[in-house]
Amino acid sequence: MGRDAQGKRMSNLSKIGFIERFKNKSLDLEPLADHPNFPSHVREKISSADLNKDGSVSGAAEWAGFFKNLDQYDNNGSSQSIRVSQGGEATALGRIVESLDAAVRDATPAERAASVGVPQEPYGSVYRNHQTDAANIRLSTGGSYDVGVRSFQDTWANHQHRYQAVAEQTGVPAALIAALHYRESSSRFDTYLHQGDPLGQPAIHHPSDIPVFYQWEDAAVHALNSKSWLRDELGMHAGTTDKASLATFAEAYNGLGYHYRGLTSPYVYAGTDVYKGGRYVADGVFDSSSWDQRPGVMALLVSTEGSTEEVQWTPSQGDSESWNQVLTGNNTLRDGVRGPAVRLVQEKLQSMGYRVAVDGVFGRQTQLAVMAFQTHQQLSVDGRVGPQTAGALDGLTQPTPEPEPEHPVAVFMENHPEVETAQDFINFCYRRGGGTWVAAKEMAEQYGLNLNDLARSRQTSLSAWAS
Repeated sequence: MGRDAQGKRMSNLSKIGFIERFKNKSLDLEPLADHPNFPSHVREKISSADLNKDGSVSGAAEWAGFFKNLDQYDNNGSSQSIRVSQGGEATALGRIVESLDAAVRDATPAERAASVGVPQEPYGSVYRNHQTDAANIRLSTGGSYDVGVRSFQDTWANHQHRYQAVAEQTGVPAALIAALHYRESSSRFDTYLHQGDPLGQPAIHHPSDIPVFYQWEDAAVHALNSKSWLRDELGMHAGTTDKASLATFAEAYNGLGYHYRGLTSPYVYAGTDVYKGGRYVADGVFDSSSWDQRPGVMALLVSTEGSTEEVQWTPSQGDSESWNQVLTGNNTLRDGVRGPAVRLVQEKLQSMGYRVAVDGVFGRQTQLAVMAFQTHQQLSVDGRVGPQTAGALDGLTQPTPEPEPEHPVAVFMENHPEVETAQDFINFCYRRGGGTWVAAKEMAEQYGLNLNDLARSRQTSLSAWAS
């Protein structure tokens, strides 16, 4: 409740309150055709909330869509509420809500059974966010996302029966299980689905308080059943296709750290148009310029849906073809660009001694290295790679702008004196890698180390590996 500039009292109806108001209710759309409170353009807009096209609005998902469409005609500046009265009188939206109160009926048992459940908070707000984000999701193509999706699709094609067997035991859709498996351990069947630790050994990473499993299926059932309460609140079963439910389960499986900070989870949305970059690179450290290079759960799920417009992943250009586009001035590499041409630039810079990761992502580190190269070669310094800079990169093979670096582990210890033992380094990689064992292994490999070897000698000084 508030007041406008003239001091008149205003009343808003929240999104949550709206959905609760019509919980277990259904609205038949056809009678609205002649209703004076529903102009034709409004009626057409709200009709799109009928997701299953049965002529009625029922269930939390459809009522949430109905609210979203109504909100487009509001001007109170909030997507989470609509103004239903002002100065003691009902607004146009208020009159619509009043009409709904009179027009709705109790949902039939079939409609209630078909509706998707909204879990208790905080997962209810997670679900409602995903209703918007996942509704018309589209895939991002190119670079590591294509590679990741193709790898996932190969695993799905060859091992779908294993995922379906677990789905039958847990009530979690097989494709969702496969997507979680990819994110936790790059689809390796010799790891725990919980967090990617090796099977047959006590778990090291969270959750570590689990039994020792020797079969992937046994571990997977245990991991998924740990979220059985959420599965039940979502009304999820092995055949669930509601994207908001699938995304909610995935985000809960990984943790709500991003949600609590109002950020998009790359675990869920990397590789889609919902994800705009940024990730936590360490505990409490969010880097907006860092990109999660592996496709998220929703990108993987969409890739299993068949040949639709949204699922047509474009093939990556070959290195020579994409590099030629830069040399001829048809493409300029800059911050945010990804792909084989960026990787080639990084490889060239790295071979010359510039400290840059070869990941195919033109981020801040790559931009700084390009600017350093341009400075050394007396080129125009703009941090972009166009034909002039690309030609200079091609023409130089042995420049050494920096002295030969020390052993990577020695350099690491100089910069991180608090990391003294192998266990300290394992913990560092796990946190910086985003909380998964497979990402931690990839980070350790950047220093020429094997995380499994380190785990077998956890209390050894890290300096033992700096030679």
